[in-house]
Amino acid sequence: AHPRCERFTDYSICKLAEGCTRLTDLSLSNCEGVGTPGVTALARNCGAMTSLDLTACTRVEDEAIGEVIKSLLQLSTLSISLCELLTKKSLISINDWGESLTSLEMLGCSSMSRKDIVRFKEKVAGRTHVVDEQDDLNDALYK
Repeated sequence: AHPRCERFTDYSICKLAEGCTRLTDLSLSNCEGVGTPGVTALARNCGAMTSLDLTACTRVEDEAIGEVIKSLLQLSTLSISLCELLTKKSLISINDWGESLTSLEMLGCSSMSRKDIVRFKEKVAGRTHVVDEQDDLNDALYK
């Protein structure tokens, strides 16, 4: 993790969310101290958010992604890569509520089955561009 990210905790992200309600773009990539409570606070307080990067926020759970998708109605870009606790439940939330989402990066989501990811990609095709391991494999094979 980046040395500065170690300072970020759920408490600090909750305070950020309360004080910066017009925040539109935030990267919490590699902030391992940030989990469901902090991300949920962002979703509930920062309604103008259009881009959120949660790469390697390993404490983020499905509940937080559900809140993000249902609350951030302008969110167009989301990265949940390496969020190891996320499961099929997050994919269901994104499919059901993520109408504004145009880009989703989800590399290394080890708690999601390949079958569930393939089904999800079929459901959101034409609406949301999804980047996952299969895309990396295809790129390597066809370049």
